[in-house]
Amino acid sequence: QKLANELMNENKMDSAVNIADKSQEAIPERNVPYSMYYNIVPLVEVYYKAGRKEKAHKLADHMADIYIEELKYYAEASKSKEMEQDLYNFGRIQYATGALNLLVQFATENNDKELLDKVNPQADNYNTIFPQDNQQQGQPQEDGGAG
Repeated sequence: QKLANELMNENKMDSAVNIADKSQEAIPERNVPYSMYYNIVPLVEVYYKAGRKEKAHKLADHMADIYIEELKYYAEASKSKEMEQDLYNFGRIQYATGALNLLVQFATENNDKELLDKVNPQADNYNTIFPQDNQQQGQPQEDGGAG
């Protein structure tokens, strides 16, 4: 992933895309879950910046599905205030809402209307359910929390 980003910085887009493709082949989702968004976000960025919107959209859309389902579960589980506090303490709510907000940012910056139409209402919904001022940290933790 770092190599792909370095190649992008050198304006070697085709090489960066090739590295991103090989990265996905060598380290598939079953080994590095997309639910740990920081593992896959660099690839989404490479694809968008290189003009490979279809590949970027496919990955980002899949990530959105994961986080929307995760947040749906947390919204249901948080009806128990004790469970909600546990989720906050483990950082999962912050992580998932932060990841969804990042996807909104990517969709906006890259004019991916289909992705934006999918993630923006969901992000608004979950940012309302889990307001940032209730969260100990507004951005996802790099380690993905303890859960």
